[in-house]
Amino acid sequence: MKAVPRTLLLTAALAVALGACGKKDSSKAKDSDSSEPASDKAKGSSAPSSAALPPASLPTDADAAVVAEIKKVAPCPRKDGSREDGCEAFTAWETYRDKYHEEDDLNQTKQKKLTKACFSMVGDPSENIREVAYDCLAYNVGAVESPKAVISFILSKLEGETIDAVRTSMLMALDNLDPPKNGGADQVLALAKKLAPREDVSFVVSKLMDALAPDDKDTEPTADAFAFAVDQLGKGKNVHDACDILVTTKAKKEEACKALLGLVETKKYPWGTGIYSMGRLGDACKPHYDKVVEVVVAKAGEAEGYDKGFGPADAIYLEQLVGKGGFTADQKSKLVTAVEPLVKSAKNESTQKSYQSLVDALKK
Repeated sequence: MKAVPRTLLLTAALAVALGACGKKDSSKAKDSDSSEPASDKAKGSSAPSSAALPPASLPTDADAAVVAEIKKVAPCPRKDGSREDGCEAFTAWETYRDKYHEEDDLNQTKQKKLTKACFSMVGDPSENIREVAYDCLAYNVGAVESPKAVISFILSKLEGETIDAVRTSMLMALDNLDPPKNGGADQVLALAKKLAPREDVSFVVSKLMDALAPDDKDTEPTADAFAFAVDQLGKGKNVHDACDILVTTKAKKEEACKALLGLVETKKYPWGTGIYSMGRLGDACKPHYDKVVEVVVAKAGEAEGYDKGFGPADAIYLEQLVGKGGFTADQKSKLVTAVEPLVKSAKNESTQKSYQSLVDALKK
């Protein structure tokens, strides 16, 4: 998941949809997806307590000078829900923010002071101020005093926020706070499950699932988050996000491989993501390589058409998987036989190189 914060593009329709969903009865929403697996509260050994923590209260002792700088962005003009480019006050804030803790001490004293001031402003009536305040949190999560409480705060405000750009910043901060490591993953999952049945907010569910995939390599996804990812993958929903959760497991690699094989065997987009994700698990999925070979041979033999064939991206994914080891000589031979004709029939040099590179890897 996302060492670098990712910009989310939400539509105005989502703002209306989420505003409405915040008014729904939560007990009904919780039961709306009857196919969800039963809850399993087991956590990875490095995961914090799953007990819900009350949302953090906004600081009342924030540094006045930092707060004054944040407030200067309030008059920046906005158009179609977004802050317009070229606002001098915003540029000045970015410069101030970046230079504020350039020469910090080992305890991150200045960065913590900056972050506290930013957090104190996330409830401001000005959308400009809320947006920059959440952005500030997103880029300084290491200085947040109580990540789990801040995660709870963001989740408590997310559905009520009506401005797309502000919600974008909230989701980015939530993701970077790494709930699987710092706590609050159960609350993230509860909201994702609540919204999952609704197609109009699928993008938001996707971003919540991003936050369920651990950033920390020593953190296991929660058992419930893993089960939800398997469920979504089986339904063909939020496929890429589900895969991102599954590949972070160390304790359930066999279950992850089975779920990913199910995606590959659909032979429909994005089936290749299943192969790519298998590669992210090393050679853990090698017991399933016979079936992977069957699918690739079938796809390589398909006539051209919509969602047909074995494309250059699929070749790249398979080459990465082959590089992890575990393929037998017989499996490799079958793949070479299937892919070599594609080298000859490729319509451009770039595509031809992708196929040839795979063939070369298979012949090693």
